[in-house]
Amino acid sequence: AYEISTRDWSSDVCSSDLQVLAGADWAVLVDVFGPGEEPVSGAGAPDIAARMRQAGAHVDYCSSKCDAIALIAAHAREGDIVLTLGGEDIRPCGAELVDLLGRGA
Repeated sequence: AYEISTRDWSSDVCSSDLQVLAGADWAVLVDVFGPGEEPVSGAGAPDIAARMRQAGAHVDYCSSKCDAIALIAAHAREGDIVLTLGGEDIRPCGAELVDLLGRGA
């Protein structure tokens, strides 16, 4: 699960992060906008997911962190490594996912 900030994806960081994410078996992207932050055209998670798909990556876009956690929980298998990368808002999702998987979801 990778939380995308428009500040990050509208900079030069975008291309190097895309290469790293494209190397994953599967990536799940979630948009995040800080207080007062306006979306940047072409720099949102759906746009990034589309570019990654064009490059051959297996990627899904979720409109909310709750949806991302549910999607990952539905597909995670024993032995998988799940990374949650991004800012403060995405970090609690790792713990929520562990709790959900521990309940047998």
